[in-house]
Amino acid sequence: MVTNVTNLSRSGLYDWMAQRVSAVVLAAYFIFL
Repeated sequence: MVTNVTNLSRSGLYDWMAQRVSAVVLAAYFIFL
């Protein structure tokens, strides 16, 4: 997934946050599995 840097002011920031949160959740899931 490639996000445009100039699109962060609209929905790009939300997509970036969602991607970070999902990555952290998956990492925690595999660590505590």
